[in-house]
Amino acid sequence: MLCPVCDSSTEFYFVKTFNKFSLSKVNYYKCSKCKFVLSKTHYEMEKEVWEKLNLDFHLSYQNSEHNPEDPRWLTRLNYQADVLKELSDLGIIPYEEGEWVDYGCGDGKLADMLTSRGKTTLKYDAYMSSEEYLSNEQLRLKKYDVVINTSVFEHILDFEDFKKIIELLGDRGVLALHTLVAEEIPQDSEWFYLVPVHVSFFTNRSMDILFKKWGFVSSLYHLESRMWFFFKHELNIKTEVLNKYNLHYKVGFMDYWK
Repeated sequence: MLCPVCDSSTEFYFVKTFNKFSLSKVNYYKCSKCKFVLSKTHYEMEKEVWEKLNLDFHLSYQNSEHNPEDPRWLTRLNYQADVLKELSDLGIIPYEEGEWVDYGCGDGKLADMLTSRGKTTLKYDAYMSSEEYLSNEQLRLKKYDVVINTSVFEHILDFEDFKKIIELLGDRGVLALHTLVAEEIPQDSEWFYLVPVHVSFFTNRSMDILFKKWGFVSSLYHLESRMWFFFKHELNIKTEVLNKYNLHYKVGFMDYWK
């Protein structure tokens, strides 16, 4: 199969056996050019099977205080809420009530943390439905200043879904992104990041390709929160601010993990 990032050829990389959530052997393939790694097994799943796997996995920990596959989950969410508030207070990212949305928010913990910090954040998740969540129709009524996307990119099979996320941003909108991006994806079936619903694994090279394709110009990375901020313009940001808040800035994609 072709790489969904750069259309180059992919080849078998390794296999992992899960034997949980009705998932057994999973074959991972690697792009010959951008080194993006994908689960060919998941990419070829029927939609209904994939959606059930996702639902079963997330229901195993949502609305609780512990995720066995990601023990630092709540600690990281608090760091993310803190840095989003700090960057907003500094004027680095815009804030206006009702103009932030957490896309793929799960049980809404991060949005609730932000709202409690004075940064009202709307909730959207394709698999969650309640009065607290935007519907598909409500979500697309406007563009947003900040689209937050945490622990979602690694779950996406259809690259049209990335386009739908990026299209939510206004002309100077900021994408706040948490996912894993590495220089190289290890050829290791015991790698910690291989969980039953992680299907897309980004390298610096593959993310740089997408970054440019989506029209972003510069980026910040915050280490403690493991969060990137993608901008459609260059920032005029002082070194002392970068140092104080442990931020790393680059024109282009901030390839921190090398």
